[in-house]
Amino acid sequence: MAQIVKGLDMFKDFYRTTLSFLNPLLLLLVLLLSFSLCIADEYISISDDWDERARNQWDEIARNHKTYYFENGLDHFNQGQYKQAFKDFKLAQEYSIGLGSVYLAKMYLEGKGVKVDYKKAQFYAENAIKGYGSGLLGGALILGRMQAEGLGMKKDLKQALKTYRHVVRIFSNKSTNYFANNFRLPNLAFTSMLIGSRFIDLSGLSANPIKFGKKFGILVMKSTQIKDKTLLWEDIAEISSNIILLKQQMGEILYRIGIAYKEGLGVRKQKDRAKKFLQKSAEFGYEKAMEAL
Repeated sequence: MAQIVKGLDMFKDFYRTTLSFLNPLLLLLVLLLSFSLCIADEYISISDDWDERARNQWDEIARNHKTYYFENGLDHFNQGQYKQAFKDFKLAQEYSIGLGSVYLAKMYLEGKGVKVDYKKAQFYAENAIKGYGSGLLGGALILGRMQAEGLGMKKDLKQALKTYRHVVRIFSNKSTNYFANNFRLPNLAFTSMLIGSRFIDLSGLSANPIKFGKKFGILVMKSTQIKDKTLLWEDIAEISSNIILLKQQMGEILYRIGIAYKEGLGVRKQKDRAKKFLQKSAEFGYEKAMEAL
């Protein structure tokens, strides 16, 4: 009997010890379960609109990426939605995206979504050139066309050729630093005369997307006086995301120069020079140059 009582006492001691150890664990388990239920309830309450909120957050991130406005505008422009495209390009221009200014000039020049206004076309084209960024080539194309056709200004084929030549020289020759300090509007006539009269070394102009993009990077750094030689990611994105379009614009500029030498437009005919520029244009994938060779 004494042994039975002793055994019961030992069991009670074990029970008390075990229970005292388990009590905190049970309490913690209850708390965790309650917290989990709260989380689950909260999750259920937001899950219905989670996709929409995620999309809105993504759109906000995209809008913070400055090139969003131009790329969106280009899509609308190509779809013929000119009024919306104009709004997008205006925002892009306000964010200092050079191509935004180029397409505003293009729309005013061609009367797409807005009334034809040569003064505004010239204004935005010159602003695009001043920026030393993605608008440099497109701005020169529009301004050169206006000069060659006498749109809103006196027709001047020679001046148009100089306009094309000076941007090509900036990208072709190694003395980029010279132009970063001196190629400034509005004294375009003097600048064009100065640059257009200089020799153009086309061997320094590569159609390779990486090398071509680096030329833009050098111009941006020089124009903004970046000392640590590090471009902002926004500037890199502005060039890299539009490199195909920029190559096409360079190809067209080279083509126009080649045709000018071939047909004697603003300059005496020079077959050798014409061939040189047309060949370089073809390297940039410009189809009309291939046909003209």
